[in-house]
Amino acid sequence: EHYLSLSGGGVRDPKAAIESIENWGPGPITYFKGIPEKRPAFIPALDDFPADFQSSLALTLADGTVFAHSLTAFRNLPGGYGVEIFESIWIPDSVPAEVLEGLTAHITVEFSNWLKLAYKKAIKA
Repeated sequence: EHYLSLSGGGVRDPKAAIESIENWGPGPITYFKGIPEKRPAFIPALDDFPADFQSSLALTLADGTVFAHSLTAFRNLPGGYGVEIFESIWIPDSVPAEVLEGLTAHITVEFSNWLKLAYKKAIKA
């Protein structure tokens, strides 16, 4: 699902934190994330999640076009037994169906892999 993910000195856009090549539909897409921007009004305030554990990012093409926004947030569950994760991606209504289907498949694989890794690390702890 991820062909390449660069951070630091290798990123072609110096304003970006990460440059990624991922499968988002009928083929790979190259984009940048982590370019500072004001949080768009349509992204909800998650008051129950600590601000230090929220990341709102614009996803930007090489020409500067913002094509999506993401929000990831983490918080500990009450009593210290587990963690809650909020993840959302906003894309335009006009996106072709094959891109939406590809993104859905990509996110499913990505999150499943994260959960498998977290489980393996928890078992070792």
